[in-house]
Parts: sequence; C-alpha cells; structure tokens
Amino acid sequence: MIGKRWFLVIFVAAVVLLPALISHLIPARGDFDPKPISRLRHRQPEVVLIGDSVLGGSIDPLLFAKMTGTRDVELLWNGGAASAAWYLLLKNYVVASGIHPRLVCIFFRERMLTDATFRTTPTYRRFLESIRHEKEPVYRDILQDEEANEESALGRFIDWIYPLNSRRHVQAEKISRLAFRIAAGGSRIGPLRRRVNETFDVAKLRDEVMDESTELSGAKAEEFNPDPRHSFLPHLIAAAKQAGIPLCFVRQKRYPLPDGTTPQSESLRRYIARLRAWLESEGCTLIDLTNDSEPDQSMYNKPGDDHMRPAAKEKMTEIYARKLGPLLHR
Repeated sequence: MIGKRWFLVIFVAAVVLLPALISHLIPARGDFDPKPISRLRHRQPEVVLIGDSVLGGSIDPLLFAKMTGTRDVELLWNGGAASAAWYLLLKNYVVASGIHPRLVCIFFRERMLTDATFRTTPTYRRFLESIRHEKEPVYRDILQDEEANEESALGRFIDWIYPLNSRRHVQAEKISRLAFRIAAGGSRIGPLRRRVNETFDVAKLRDEVMDESTELSGAKAEEFNPDPRHSFLPHLIAAAKQAGIPLCFVRQKRYPLPDGTTPQSESLRRYIARLRAWLESEGCTLIDLTNDSEPDQSMYNKPGDDHMRPAAKEKMTEIYARKLGPLLHR
C-alpha cells in the first residue's frame, strides 16, 4: 500500500508539479528592443509616420522626403499595430529618443484610435512586448480590466500554474532571432527583418481581407469616447504635448466603390466628426482621405483590401505628400 502511495506522489510530482515549476522558470515576457531609439537619434528625422502595414505599403519615405522638402522621414510601422502599439512607439521610441521632429503622424482607419483592446491578443503580444518596458502603468491599467473580464477564474488559475502556453511567444522570438542571424550571415538582421515583415505580413499570408470596421474587438460600434481609462488616445496626445511634438492624425481611405466613394454609416460619420472636434480642441490636426477621389480602386491590392498595390506606392506617396506638406511649411 505504501508503495502505491509513493508511486502516486511521484506520478503527481512528475506530471503536475515538475511541468508547472519548469513553466515558471521561462521568462514572463520578451525583452524591450532599444535599437530604434539609437536609429532615431542617429537619423534625427524631421517627420515620423506611425501606423500598421497599410502605412508601410503606401509611402516611400525617401520619395516623401523629396516631395515635401524634408531632410529625413522615418516610418514606424508593424503589421497588425493598433492604438496600444502606436502609444508605445511614440512614448518609448520617439519621445524617449529626445528627437524633435517637425511632425509626427498617426495613420488609422475607422474606430481604431479608441478601441484599446484591438490587436493586443497573443497574436500581437510579441511585438507589443518588444516596444514596452516591464512597468507600463497606462498600458496595464487600460488593458488589465478587459483581460480580467474576458478570462474565467478557472482559466486564470490554470495560467498561474501553467503559464507556459501564454509565454510560448517568448521562445518563438528567440528561435526567430537565431534564424535571422543565420540567414543574415553575419550582417545586421534589422534590414532583413523589415523586408520579411513587409513580404510576410499576417494579412498577406492569410490572403485575407481585414475588415477593421467589424473586426475591432468584435464589439458593436460605439460613439467616440476619449476616456483615458479606456483609450490610449488621450495618453498618446499627452506624451506628444509633454515632449513638444506636433501631432497629426491621418484617416486612411478604405477600399472604395467603383465611383471612388467609400460607404460610411451614420454612426461612423458622427464618430469621425466628434473625433475631429476633440482632436482640434487638443491642438492636433486630422487629415481625412475618405471623401477624396483618390486613391481609387485601381490602386488597391485587391477588392475589399485596404493595402495598396506596390505599383501604386509612388502615387500614394504623392497623395500623402500633397496632404501633409502644408503642415510642414506653415
């Protein structure tokens, strides 16, 4: 009988406790990547453009700089980035670098600016961890309540005992870095990673149409609400103000109808109108391409997709240079 009891104890220790102990030894999060700070300090860009892959595929920074008469233009973008990432990119890179750009622009679509939980799930966590410090009170306070509400008590208990599944992206990042070092053959891995990021963006790999108007957290459309307890937008503006950085917001045009117009619900029109009024009251500028004739359907990657065709990048850069140029010379 004693032998069976000891066998049971050993079994529980081997199957339950040992994996839990090993799981807790794995780092809880990825490391902050400080390299973009050095890059910004070295280049001292006059214009910084922040967004997701739609921005990355729409603007040629060298051509934009030439068209606007600026010395240097820096693009800070990542496939799947949204308001949480934009806040961290501005605060932890642009502001932290101590540079003084003439203009910083945030590129967005629909209600992305005030949907704090959009694209903060584990799929995007690896990138978010690379741009945030261990202690981020604003990030924690805004997202913590939502995460607590979405997860059951049993789920939180299991994650506490076996956090390995929630931390698997940390190990995936280590493997990814090793693979990039091997592929780069001793060269810097940064340029290679950016090229891979452009080529193998999540939306392109899945050949999907990312409909942000319905994808935003899966929640019903809400009215504009700049509540700092539930939105990164006011914190983003506060960080820019404190650093004396002029801030502009650019609403990108969704895939249009054949006549060049983009359908909008009344609630969305009302949201954008209130967003504009609030941003202007905060000293910011809103540029909206939605009602412009360009870009037209021929410039987009495919029906329903907001990404531009590579052949349309030069034209799209010209459109943005025309829209943003006056802000740089006033």
